Amino acid sequence: MSKTRYILDTCVILEDPNAIFAFGEHEVVIPVEVLSETDKKKTERSEIGANAREFHRLLETVLNPTMFPDYIGNPERAIPTPGGGSLFITGLSATTGRKAHRIEEAAQEAFGGGSLTDNKILCVALRQREALKEKNRRVVLVSNDIALRLKAQVCGLTAEKYRRISASREETALLSESIPTLMLEPTLFQRFASKGTLELEPDQIPANRFASYVLVSGGVGHAIPARICGSSLRRLKIPKSYGGRHGTEIRPRNLEQTCFYDALLDPEIQIVTAAARAGTGKTLLSVNAGLMHLDSGDYHKICVARATVGIGKDLGALPGGIEEKLFPWTRMIYDALDRVFTPGQRDGNEKRRRPQQQKPQQQQQGGGKSQAAPNGGSVRKPYDFLIEQGLLEIEPLYYLRGRSIPNAFFIVDEVQNINLSELKTIATRMGEGSKLVLIGDPSQIDAPYLSPENNGLVHAARRFAGQPIHAHIALQKGERSPLAELSAKLL
Repeated sequence: MSKTRYILDTCVILEDPNAIFAFGEHEVVIPVEVLSETDKKKTERSEIGANAREFHRLLETVLNPTMFPDYIGNPERAIPTPGGGSLFITGLSATTGRKAHRIEEAAQEAFGGGSLTDNKILCVALRQREALKEKNRRVVLVSNDIALRLKAQVCGLTAEKYRRISASREETALLSESIPTLMLEPTLFQRFASKGTLELEPDQIPANRFASYVLVSGGVGHAIPARICGSSLRRLKIPKSYGGRHGTEIRPRNLEQTCFYDALLDPEIQIVTAAARAGTGKTLLSVNAGLMHLDSGDYHKICVARATVGIGKDLGALPGGIEEKLFPWTRMIYDALDRVFTPGQRDGNEKRRRPQQQKPQQQQQGGGKSQAAPNGGSVRKPYDFLIEQGLLEIEPLYYLRGRSIPNAFFIVDEVQNINLSELKTIATRMGEGSKLVLIGDPSQIDAPYLSPENNGLVHAARRFAGQPIHAHIALQKGERSPLAELSAKLL
């Protein structure tokens, strides 16, 4: 069996620096343009920058500096890699025939308006294909850049997506699949309804391996939500009250939210992942569940974090202190807190009353100016005392490195905008007695280099699937407003 030669794009390296060792006995080609691109990224204080630096360190371990100049002039000079493969670093300076030059010129002319670096990487792949054509060797361009893969296919090149740490389209579809329904015979359904447990036959276990919950039905138009515990079902322990101590009792409006609440409130579950569309109540329910745990003493504090990735054009540096700078990124958390602490409302189905106008608290010093509140504004909020006493922490993910967080109910919002390395940093910060809640919408990804197949939410659900301390739920039904629900479906 002949070896395949894989040409790696920059985005593959920035996602997984160890990709150069991921192709076993086959050959890997790194265009010199990738070195230039990773060099530009190495100073970034992010996981992208860390991956670029790690890639450079890995190359240094496999490259012999004394042979590097000879290697640049001779692209067929192979560097052995673990697994029996070979590594090549080459660029457009390598000598090729006139036919290859004509192919490259045609490609450059056709895609002259695109990225110059992408075009150079494409030309490197074309030269590799032409050089191995007589040997009947397979050449594949590996990239997570859809545009570059399309260009390669137009030029007759085989192009593939890097899938070593990515999910398949089938898996991503299963992650967002609604809760399955389990049909039982009426007598068996009545037995489950009375006992609350049921042993499942192998053919009754849902085919979706990510499904942690099912709706048990006896064919009478009534469904009972239940959790899958190995090969058995357990009826949910639905509480009589869902908070309300702070002003509003937030109750689930549908069976999906009921299952989500079960995962949030059950102390046996230490990590929860939720793939939820916009408007399904994922942030509101998570915050309210955290406050319920705080009131009952299950956890010492609530921590809420999110990635600082926005949409549209960057506004640049924001004025003020650290709390004021972070306020735009954490505004949705404060919106959820405002909703929970709004007085005069008993559950989520009743009409919301208009809150009373709150007067700003005046400072005794500083010329009578209003006191700065921890929520980023100048008006005191009813939940500010939680922040001041350290019972509620709202922060970005940048400051988690090196921390240990015990006995905390930790919520991470917008997890679809973090990568695998950032996810690992978050999960490994959890100390004894902590619970991690990861929520996000895989269809709303704003971070570069991420896709529905390789974001943090997908990685967490895939890696923890089947673990007894993990529960996954997909929220499909929007409850924000009829307009928001219709927009999520149509837009």
